[in-house]
Amino acid sequence: MPALITYLLKCSLCLAITYLFYTLVLRRITFYNWNRWYLLSYSALSFLIPFIDPSLFIRRAHIDKAPAMTYIPVIASFSKYTQAAAALNNTFNFYTMLLAIFTGGVLLMLCRLLIQVLSFYRLKQKAIMISQDNTAIYQVDTDIIPFSFCNAIYLNKNLHTEKELKEIILHEYIHVKQGHTLDILLA
Repeated sequence: MPALITYLLKCSLCLAITYLFYTLVLRRITFYNWNRWYLLSYSALSFLIPFIDPSLFIRRAHIDKAPAMTYIPVIASFSKYTQAAAALNNTFNFYTMLLAIFTGGVLLMLCRLLIQVLSFYRLKQKAIMISQDNTAIYQVDTDIIPFSFCNAIYLNKNLHTEKELKEIILHEYIHVKQGHTLDILLA
């Protein structure tokens, strides 16, 4: 199996385990800062874990012969990968198709991100600033769910009562101060 495919599979598995643990154990716990740091750190760690060779941590005496160890792929060294790539260079196979699907997914998500950025830019152009204390608050005349982005809060005050507006602004202000925009962009 080519090293890139192995890495992507291991990385996906690590991210799935991270998300599954969060969903089953941490989601209902109200330590939001701890949950946030768990998600950020273990998501980042999920990109490094596939480089770890599990056989380095297992005694070689008896485990090397265990059938389970043969199923744990190890990312090959660069020289081995280039040799394997040269051998597969002229053939279209299953791994080439997997890489094409992965690349298509990356391009699709990049297009989605660009559409979202353009939509946000258009929304911001139409928004009217109604407050600029510590955090800018913008009035948007479309039917939107209130949200924050960078150092600004966007809402339609006509859709909410005065009490709801205070709660919404307080909630979104916390998102702004904790830098949740960066969390979303990293995710």
